[in-house]
Amino acid sequence: MEAALGHLQHALVLAEEAVAARRPGLVSTRADALEAIAAAQRSDDAGQSIAARLRMCIADCGGDWDALAMGATRHYAPPLAAWALARHARHLALTLQPDASETRWYDAIERTCNAGKCDDAADWLYAVRALRVKFDRIDGTIDDCHRSALALRAMGDGTILPEPYSAKERALSALREEKWPDALTRRQ
Repeated sequence: MEAALGHLQHALVLAEEAVAARRPGLVSTRADALEAIAAAQRSDDAGQSIAARLRMCIADCGGDWDALAMGATRHYAPPLAAWALARHARHLALTLQPDASETRWYDAIERTCNAGKCDDAADWLYAVRALRVKFDRIDGTIDDCHRSALALRAMGDGTILPEPYSAKERALSALREEKWPDALTRRQ
């Protein structure tokens, strides 16, 4: 069991770090193996989260984003589907498709609000705002995204995105290293 968990963690780290480092070949050459790992996950929330994370990495590195986005809305819980739609929106923005990207961002925002994860919706509204600025699509309502994001942030109810280390762990680590200001700010 422990070996399988280590294998899974290695696969996730490889895939997510490769995407972050813009090294798609590391994932695309291993796409079949990563998909097999994703398919083998349990159907509970934790298993589906891992499967979704792996599949989003595969899609970022040359996979079929349209199929993943459509499948996510049918097969994943609403928060995971929203996350997949947001990642697809980011992909569309990076591939210079601003109209499709903005539409997808709003789909993700709506789903995450319905799932009660308003912190993510606020972040994604700022992504819409940045998209509008980047592609010179600014109209008289550019501050609407900001005002809506502030309201969503006030409602806040957490995030669907995984946090590698809890705030408590980060604060304790800063205390141990005698980094007092960092410990104070990380307690939240």
